[in-house]
Amino acid sequence: MDDMKTTGREKYWSELTADEKIERQRRVIKANAVEIRRLSDNVRDLLRHRHLDNEIVVELRSFRNDVACGQPIMANNDDIYF
Repeated sequence: MDDMKTTGREKYWSELTADEKIERQRRVIKANAVEIRRLSDNVRDLLRHRHLDNEIVVELRSFRNDVACGQPIMANNDDIYF
């Protein structure tokens, strides 16, 4: 981060330019989108669970290089607006 080079800390919100504020908000939105997707996957798994011999059974997920959980993985996070 360029804003940490001079001060040794991240700039406060009031110290940021408009472009820096937009970039910080963009990073937060992207992080939240990843977390929401992860939580949605967990809720889906819990809704689809079964019981077998007094144990909870969930679907086993498989991962490939281009697809995780049936959804394509973006090669570059900048493929989307935010």
